[in-house]
Amino acid sequence: MIRAKYTYGGSFWKDGDNGMMIDSNGYYWDISKEFLEVIDESVKDAQMLN
Repeated sequence: MIRAKYTYGGSFWKDGDNGMMIDSNGYYWDISKEFLEVIDESVKDAQMLN
């Protein structure tokens, strides 16, 4: 089990501008510790899209 700074769920994908899109649907994913650290670092710069 890996503890993260944030709780993640749903799906994510790269957008056309080399960014990451997150769509939370209540499910959780299994990812590596290294990838989770990249996501944790990136979330502080994330913007909510309407």
